[in-house]
Amino acid sequence: MTDPNRPSEGRPAMQQLNITDPLVVDEALAPNLEALELAVRDHRSI
Repeated sequence: MTDPNRPSEGRPAMQQLNITDPLVVDEALAPNLEALELAVRDHRSI
């Protein structure tokens, strides 16, 4: 099982890509946007 508190292996690369070419990151995440929104819809930070 993946530790939710530990960043994924690809995260640093995605962060660097977001700095250099954020539109590529947007395009990569767009197909999963609805699923991501559903996953966090009931999340509260406080």
